[in-house]
Amino acid sequence: MNDSLGRRLVTTNPWIMAALGTLLFLAAFPPFGLWPLAGLGAVCLGASMVSATSGPRAFGRGFVVGLVLFALGNLWVAASSPFNLVGVALVQAFWFGVFGVVARAALPGRPAFPVLPIVWVAIEFARHHLPMSGYPWNLAGMAWAANGNVVQIADLGGVHLVSFVAVSSGAALWSWADRQRLCALGGAALVVATVVYGAVRPGLLAPSREGPLLGTIQPNIRQELKEGGLGPHERARICLEGTAALLAEHPDLDLLLWPETIFPYPVGDGSADDRWFQGSEFGPEDGARFERDMLALIHASVPSGHEPPWALLGAAHYEGNVDDEVVLRNVALLYDPSGLRLERYDKHVLVPGGEYIPYADDLPAAVRELVSGFIDSLAGFVATLTPGPGAAVLDWDRGPVFGVTICYENAYGDYFRDGVRLGAQFNVNLSNEAWFRESTEFDHMELHSILRAVESRRALFRSTNSGISCLVHPDGRVEKFTVDGRDRAVGGTFARRVPVRDDETPYVRWGDMTAWLCVIGALLVPFIRQRQDSVP
Repeated sequence: MNDSLGRRLVTTNPWIMAALGTLLFLAAFPPFGLWPLAGLGAVCLGASMVSATSGPRAFGRGFVVGLVLFALGNLWVAASSPFNLVGVALVQAFWFGVFGVVARAALPGRPAFPVLPIVWVAIEFARHHLPMSGYPWNLAGMAWAANGNVVQIADLGGVHLVSFVAVSSGAALWSWADRQRLCALGGAALVVATVVYGAVRPGLLAPSREGPLLGTIQPNIRQELKEGGLGPHERARICLEGTAALLAEHPDLDLLLWPETIFPYPVGDGSADDRWFQGSEFGPEDGARFERDMLALIHASVPSGHEPPWALLGAAHYEGNVDDEVVLRNVALLYDPSGLRLERYDKHVLVPGGEYIPYADDLPAAVRELVSGFIDSLAGFVATLTPGPGAAVLDWDRGPVFGVTICYENAYGDYFRDGVRLGAQFNVNLSNEAWFRESTEFDHMELHSILRAVESRRALFRSTNSGISCLVHPDGRVEKFTVDGRDRAVGGTFARRVPVRDDETPYVRWGDMTAWLCVIGALLVPFIRQRQDSVP
């Protein structure tokens, strides 16, 4: 570099640049929602890594920055447990340490565009999927999903393509400051092309067909009550009253939805002599009886002269015997208008720590018992869910095939893509986010929902316990349930007719090709010759 603004950018005190980058990047997300700042934040964070004198120092610098960035950016996680926030911050800080190492090797002497977006998306993609199911939060493309124009490009390459454009907006400015005019113009051209695409793409979509009428209750049962303070009969009363109100307003409802695990009694398919709970004889016969009774009470709420709707109910499913091993799953159960259970979807992408203990089978028995006891003391239960086999679609005779996801799965575009490739013509998500009270988690999940709808061009209907219940259209427009302007921690009912489609977007066909190309590019860039005037 010559004596330019670009040189001053990377020779400024790295901790000042890191602090500025962290603040800018955090401001791009809710509750601030200043989404254009994501690109500028990435530039400052990348520049702060360049002057590290060694790889280990770059890793350490990135790790410290990552701890602050992900702790502040995910404060809502602490509502479930402060230890959960510590775990998230530590794992994500590791990946930001890796970003520091790669940025230090790749950026000096090379144009910020396209190098910085390539490196950023490669690391973003890695932490999206690793370890285990990864953690797809605080993605630059998530912040930009708040803009209904630029998010349209997600149907080409998913959230990581949106991230690439977001970081390119800042990288183009860096390249211009570094007197790399051609590269700067290339980055700017990409952003302009994205805006133009977003303006014309919705109008080029083939019209959606009118689909079934879906309706959900939003019971707004606080998590501490759901877990023990409110008995199952009282939870049943709340849900049945909401269902009666929904059916009174929409007697021709096609599909009734209850949110994730809101069905007040356990269900199962085991043998009659199974016992599911220590010190109790409760088992499949009891579960089946309560299941029949609840369906009968739902049908009793249907106005005279109208046929009962199909029902998709979120529940806890048990198999086995407490004396041997009880398998617990988080499920969605599909019932026909006669009350017969026809299909079941088992949640596949489980929340580490919240729904299962990572690597529990590899731990010594004593350590496993210690960890389980610690978790039980914090949460009042031990996460022991068994994952389902994977993406699935449900078929019924009142409408098109639809895909089902549960809660956390809403954050995974590739998982929705699998469902669409199986034939889903619209998608449903059952969720319970009452764990997080009234935090920005709700806004983050709404951004995920917009991305999932645009990536696949499939409508997404969300049924939630405490918000945000909504319909996201294939073009990303959101219709949400509100009470006096509030979209969370409120109760009521929500119904919409869902548009359906059966076309395939480039993202559905090709998946995260953009991200994979960035991974390859990040591995190759350090071997490309630097400019002679590069900053050491």
